[in-house]
Amino acid sequence: MKKKTETLDNTVNNKKKGKAKVSDIICIVVGLLLLVVAAIGITYRFQGKDFFIFGSRMDVVLTDSMSEVHNDNKKEYEEKGWNNQIKVNDLIVSTKITESTELNVGDIVTYSNPVLGKLTHRIYNIYTRSADGVTMYTIKADKANYNDGNFTRDQLISKVSSNAGQIGVFVAFLQSFWGMICIIGLAVICFLYSFLVDLPSKEERAKRKQEKALKKSEKKNE
Repeated sequence: MKKKTETLDNTVNNKKKGKAKVSDIICIVVGLLLLVVAAIGITYRFQGKDFFIFGSRMDVVLTDSMSEVHNDNKKEYEEKGWNNQIKVNDLIVSTKITESTELNVGDIVTYSNPVLGKLTHRIYNIYTRSADGVTMYTIKADKANYNDGNFTRDQLISKVSSNAGQIGVFVAFLQSFWGMICIIGLAVICFLYSFLVDLPSKEERAKRKQEKALKKSEKKNE
């Protein structure tokens, strides 16, 4: 009977250890992923619109300059099919503009404005400058009835490829100071949990003491 009981106890303990190992691995993986997310978020905060991962980046729209079309331009925009307006808190995905990137009238791009900094507006017109043959891009916000100006390809940073919608609210929080604190805090909790799971329970500690006591008594009897 003793041997059967010991065998059952060992089986139960092995199952518990197996479950603990699985939970350890899950917690460690989740913790590492959270730290990676935190690292990316911190880099985004300090690098701004110059930071790309594999040629792409995500941004949360903070202003309403592309949220609607100006009344004077509505007919023109309808005719051209420019109906992909971007709202505040939308999460946009953009790709880095290189020499091989195809740019067309109607594309939404992020560019470097010498006065206002980095903005995300639409290419309204493309033409060749007669003085030197350089291709120029006329940029305009959908909500405005005037152009931002004319810019060279070198001043264009990225081209918007997709819009993930209002999940930008959540992403903006994650990129904020308190969002970073929450992510790092969750990562720490995951690592602590994986450590605490390995700690023996009161029953296990008591059992180990009993086993040690039995071994000592067996040695004395010998």
